[in-house]
Amino acid sequence: MYPISKILLTTAFSALVLSACISEDSDVSKPANANEADAGAKVEQLADKNSAETVVTESATPAAVEETPPVRPAFIEGQHYKVLSTELPTIAPAGQVEVAELFWYGCPHCYHLEPSMKAYIKEKAANVFFRQIPATLNPNWTVQAKAYYIGQILDSDGSKNIHDAIFAAIHEQRRKLNDDAAMERFFVSQGFTEEAVKQAAASMEVQAQVKTATDYSTASKATGVPTLIVAGKYLTSPTMAQGSAKLKRLLKFLAEKASK
Repeated sequence: MYPISKILLTTAFSALVLSACISEDSDVSKPANANEADAGAKVEQLADKNSAETVVTESATPAAVEETPPVRPAFIEGQHYKVLSTELPTIAPAGQVEVAELFWYGCPHCYHLEPSMKAYIKEKAANVFFRQIPATLNPNWTVQAKAYYIGQILDSDGSKNIHDAIFAAIHEQRRKLNDDAAMERFFVSQGFTEEAVKQAAASMEVQAQVKTATDYSTASKATGVPTLIVAGKYLTSPTMAQGSAKLKRLLKFLAEKASK
């Protein structure tokens, strides 16, 4: 026989083990009584209320609106071009916008710009009237300005490409075309008679055109060449436009601006 103390100890231990098993097997999500159930329901309701309030608060907060930075214009007055204080006369037909290039045959920059200007002439809008004006910013440039207009008379249809030939003679052949005699020899070398050259040079037409070019050069207040003037009021250059590619886009921009 077990002693009574042992029997009592064994009975207590068995009760403890049985209690632990039941606790492990029971559903812990179920409350032990109604009071606990009510308390649990209140906790869940409070949790649900707090969640709802949180959701409402978050949804009520307006989303941050990103500010779009201002668009910087492609071309800026005073940087890429300037507006002349006095508008220059133009010869463009009615409804067209004049783009004039002031150039000098002796200028290497004008020589290198020629391909871009030829491309521009092909690409320009139909309402753009392009013309070249030989600048006389220096009195010594007058001889070559005269040569430009002599060439227009002698090569009126452009079949001999006299304009290109003068550029090539100076910058490729290194010929000195700085006086009337040198210019006459050049035109004779292009297949024109000496008499035809002298007659063109002395014509009232050439003299009037050289004077007009001189007046235009002075009025433009240009300080160098090549210089482009749109509609007689917007002045720019390859340097101001930051390259010949941008210059073509700038000329388009200014021509559209002048059309408005």
